[in-house]
Amino acid sequence: MKSVLIHITADPRRSGRAAEGMRVADGLSHGEELAVTVMIDGPAAEAFARPEREWIDESLLLKHLVALHLRHIPAKLVAREGAAPDPHLVLAAVTETEAEALRAKAAAVIEF
Repeated sequence: MKSVLIHITADPRRSGRAAEGMRVADGLSHGEELAVTVMIDGPAAEAFARPEREWIDESLLLKHLVALHLRHIPAKLVAREGAAPDPHLVLAAVTETEAEALRAKAAAVIEF
């Protein structure tokens, strides 16, 4: 089984690319030939660590995040400088070292 990493860095407060990344991850995860992991990093991680959500395409993004969670597709947030994901979201915090290991292990990385 090939692994695909969906790497989301786009700030959902300024762009719909984060929601698009979640949608793509959700779609790819329905196939049995791919192991999909979502990694949220950079400006996107900053937005996901805050409880305020005035995001572009917010309902679409959250819909796909929940769908991924219900199918046990891992969604990771790269936590820098003590930041942690909003506890209301279904994200696991990973270190930068763990994030690099996920990238190295993936057969393909799709950037959003």
